[in-house]
Amino acid sequence: MSATREVGRHCRSERQGSLSVMRSVMWFGSLFVTCASMAAVNWALVRLGLHAPYGGAAIEARIPIYETMKAVVARNYGSPAVLAVEDLPIPRPGPGQIQVRVEAAALNGCDLDLLSDQMAGVAPLEFPHVPGSDFAGTVTEVGEGVTRFAVGDDVFGTGFPRATGRFSAAFCSPLSLTTGALAEYAVLDADTPALTHRPPTLDAERAAALPISGLTAMPLLRAGQIQPGETVLVVGATGGVGSVLVPLLAAAKANVIAAAGAADEHHVRRLGANEVIDYLTADVVA
Repeated sequence: MSATREVGRHCRSERQGSLSVMRSVMWFGSLFVTCASMAAVNWALVRLGLHAPYGGAAIEARIPIYETMKAVVARNYGSPAVLAVEDLPIPRPGPGQIQVRVEAAALNGCDLDLLSDQMAGVAPLEFPHVPGSDFAGTVTEVGEGVTRFAVGDDVFGTGFPRATGRFSAAFCSPLSLTTGALAEYAVLDADTPALTHRPPTLDAERAAALPISGLTAMPLLRAGQIQPGETVLVVGATGGVGSVLVPLLAAAKANVIAAAGAADEHHVRRLGANEVIDYLTADVVA
């Protein structure tokens, strides 16, 4: 994303020994980091689209002719078992908002944390609640005053439930709020750095899996100030954040050591890791 806000906490420890330079990038504690580490990076977990397959901007740009849409809905707090696919009214954009026809959405750990009422004290939900933050889709309607986007634009990004406004302020400013991405249509605030145009070379499923993971990985990379040739250990290289961080580090010409299970060695090497440590059989931080 072109405009990325620094979120989450990070810690960095230097490892001595046979490696001349070792920076170990680790993350823990922060809600956003926890959420992002559970995001699917190679594909979106949920894809809703019960109408005809997409055929380009000429089709996508139409304002919906239906009054209702299919959406994943929770009627009360609980486990994922409370979720069901229901018909809901299609949300319409107000001033400063856009309506998006969702092509792909990714499920994050924070979506389930909010649903389980673990954060009800700081981010109470309003029911019926449509989960889902990360998405990719096409703009189908724009509200008054919107200039960043036009009908037919392919976009992707992230947003939090509108009931979590105060909580979401810690994520980015202006706020990134949505009616919920696990639906055929979603309304989002247009003036937010967490929403941007989708490049033609980036397909919708991969775009939908990037936002929270990418918004967490980029600040870590910037804080580390990694130089070409430096050696970096990525703990959790197959998680959402790690799967974004490894190729970014490789692009920065760092020597990337990935901590991952043996079964994932081929995957993380394809992402750009030079070496792989099996965290199940080796002490990664020793």
